Amino acid sequence: KPASPYPTDGLVIKVMDSKMRNKIGETGSIIKWAIAYKFSEEVAESEVIDIVLNPGRTGVLVPVAIIKPVELAGTTVQRATCHSVSELIEKCVHVGAKIKIKKAGEIIPYLISSDGDEAKAADWAENIKCPICGGAAENEAVYLLDYESHCKLRAQPATGCSHRRRL
Repeated sequence: KPASPYPTDGLVIKVMDSKMRNKIGETGSIIKWAIAYKFSEEVAESEVIDIVLNPGRTGVLVPVAIIKPVELAGTTVQRATCHSVSELIEKCVHVGAKIKIKKAGEIIPYLISSDGDEAKAADWAENIKCPICGGAAENEAVYLLDYESHCKLRAQPATGCSHRRRL
């Protein structure tokens, strides 16, 4: 990645001479006189400090890894989404695991891999409680839901955050 006074994730290289452009040509969907090049994404290593559950707007509890702060693509990253419990287990993410992260599209921290133990990740997944009411969350395929009738999120409006609803 070249040094630049502003953030960039790639380059576009064009032929500027109009006579040369005509000679090189183009089709209806392909410009042959220009090419785009994306730089490889920056990758950082960190360690998982904790795993918390965030209730999403669609009613799903999403595991988020809280990590030791690390500089990545110009910002300090302290959290990385695990997307689902099945992905968390598949990537062997648990407290104490060393992980590699990147920023998807130079914006969102994305967990690439872990050196963790699948059994430890599975143990964490077996004992999940709702972060709002403390009730047991049930794993439905890759989604987590809380069926406790007293949970405060059950009464949230449709635009709110309710881990009981699924669209």
